Amino acid sequence: MKPIQYKRIAGVLLALLLSVSCLASCGNRLIAEESSADGAPVQDQSQTPTPEEVQPEAETEDAFAAFRQIDLGGQTVRASVSNGLADAAGLSSYVYTAGPEELVGEACQDYVYERNLFAEDLLDCSLEYEGVNLIYNQVEAYVMKLVNSGDTSYNYLINDLLGFGAAAQKGFLLDMSDRSNFDEYYFDFDSGDYYTEFMHALSAGPRVYFASGDYFIDTLRASHGLYMNKNLYGRMYENPDGVYDLVLEGKWTLDKFYEIVDGAYIDANGSGAGDAGDTFGCAIATKSDLNSFWPFYYSTDAGITEIGEDGIPTLRPDAVERMSFVAERLMKVQQSPGIWKTGSAAESLSFFADGGAIFGVFFKLGEMEREEFRNMDGVGVVPYPMADENQDGYRTLVHDTAELGAILSTVTGAPASAASAVIQLMSAHAHRYLRPFYYETALKQKYSQDQLTAQMLDIIVDGIRAPFEFIYLNTYSYGPVQTSIQKNTDVVASSIASVNKMAGKILEKLVSALNP
Repeated sequence: MKPIQYKRIAGVLLALLLSVSCLASCGNRLIAEESSADGAPVQDQSQTPTPEEVQPEAETEDAFAAFRQIDLGGQTVRASVSNGLADAAGLSSYVYTAGPEELVGEACQDYVYERNLFAEDLLDCSLEYEGVNLIYNQVEAYVMKLVNSGDTSYNYLINDLLGFGAAAQKGFLLDMSDRSNFDEYYFDFDSGDYYTEFMHALSAGPRVYFASGDYFIDTLRASHGLYMNKNLYGRMYENPDGVYDLVLEGKWTLDKFYEIVDGAYIDANGSGAGDAGDTFGCAIATKSDLNSFWPFYYSTDAGITEIGEDGIPTLRPDAVERMSFVAERLMKVQQSPGIWKTGSAAESLSFFADGGAIFGVFFKLGEMEREEFRNMDGVGVVPYPMADENQDGYRTLVHDTAELGAILSTVTGAPASAASAVIQLMSAHAHRYLRPFYYETALKQKYSQDQLTAQMLDIIVDGIRAPFEFIYLNTYSYGPVQTSIQKNTDVVASSIASVNKMAGKILEKLVSALNP
């Protein structure tokens, strides 16, 4: 793919672009980070502000004053970025990272174009994004080839977490927290512009191999939400907001989910057997495999590891009880007549979008942009249910193909310094502008169809946790639960000893590899 290159423009012209094209065209976007008395964001529901009303220039000067001391001397900073063409779901965040080659009249993409120009002008550099077309299991080999061949032409990479995780274990990624790897160090992971706890947890300790935050907005877009047809739920259970009420009351649990799904089945065509003409509680792709239960499992605080005060994961001594509890409930769901089992996520989406089921499973927040969801009347989204009411909050699984940032272990010194300057600026800018625009305007206002759905989005995002076991130990953590669902009998207790023995060895090697 031809790299996208940006040409620097004068600061005055850029300020005009930022104020007129980006800010004014975004309408209700939260741009000034105003808050109400209780700390909640204030959503401006007025007409599109004029540039005089917005007045961003002075704020931009204050927000980015520290970056004006950085001078990259006109060098080209190159990034290899997943363009998502190999992703069947088409969920790549490339347009939010690289952006278009020119203004296109779409507010968010134009913002990215202008942001890149702003970074070039402020840091005195040229940005070049090169799209790479890889699926998740090709990323590790791609990284390894770059390192082994001595190719240091990319200052940084943006690609799938699962592949990066494998690469980090083999020493192919740079520890971005180690200042000795840089001539000049510009990262500030405590600035609030990153998901710092998320990043450390994935690195199994104090190091940082993966950059996650609003510049790498795929962390948000790859987070799982449980989609629902509010209108269908309302017809069956009278109150279309009933599930929302359960969520807000802290009563949205696996048992409640099962109760709704199991009671929703209607033999609409009178065939006496569940078929495509009937109405179901949930559409889920579990005919071919049980991966669609991942977001349920990882939203329950079940698992085989716990993170110590030093940030190092160890095996949990109390794993069996929690995992068995969750396994028994997912077994019931899988066997319920209220479940319409499909062979693929695409089939599941089609059935759900056509009104065949209350819930649609295994879809991410970014998919709210999909035409199928935009065209649905009454579509909503809620967090995945808790294991029980004793759980201290809702959890959100970030999918293993979320696109994060990384630097090759062979890219040190001046090239790494340039990467840290660009990533830090982009992260600060995206946190200030892109996140509120995309989250508050694109998801909450443009795509969500009611205010309660917008409130659910807050809960889902607040529940994001680092998917450590999902990335590194899924076979050992979810494996016994998956076997239980397949056999319709709980095998967690009988298999956990052998699982723990193997998982313990893997975990020990993992921690050692990530923290040599």
